[in-house]
Amino acid sequence: MKVVVLRNKLTDNQKLELGIKLDQNFEWQITPGKEYIVISVRNILNSDFYGNSVLFEVEDDYGRLLAVPSCLFEISDSTPSRYWLASIDNVVFSLEPKEFVNDPSLPEKVLDREPDAMSIFEVIKSRLESEGC
Repeated sequence: MKVVVLRNKLTDNQKLELGIKLDQNFEWQITPGKEYIVISVRNILNSDFYGNSVLFEVEDDYGRLLAVPSCLFEISDSTPSRYWLASIDNVVFSLEPKEFVNDPSLPEKVLDREPDAMSIFEVIKSRLESEGC
C-alpha cells in the first residue's frame, strides 16, 4: 500500500473531527506530494495525541518510523501488503508486519534506532518495497 502526502500538519477541522486539542500544532516530517510505503495501519481510539484516528506508519524524511493520521494522505496504491497480519491489542486494531505482531515493542525499538531492530526493519522495508515492482 502506498500513499501520497496531502499535508504535513492537521487543520483545525481535522483536529475537531479526530478529537484532538486545537492548540496541538505538531508537524510531521513528511513532504507534501511525496509517495510513501505504508509499513502498518492502526486504528487508535481516545489517544491524548492522536484522538480517534486511523494511522499510517511510514518512514519519514529522516528515516524514522512514525505514525501519521491517515487524513494527511491520499491513497495512491490501495493494495494491502500480503505481509501484513491483523491484530488487536485492547482496543487498537492493526494491519502490520508479522515482526510487529510477534514483538509489539519492535516499532518503538525502531524509533529508538536500536541496531537489531533496525536490521529487522530493513528486511521489512525491503519486502514491502518489492511488492511495488
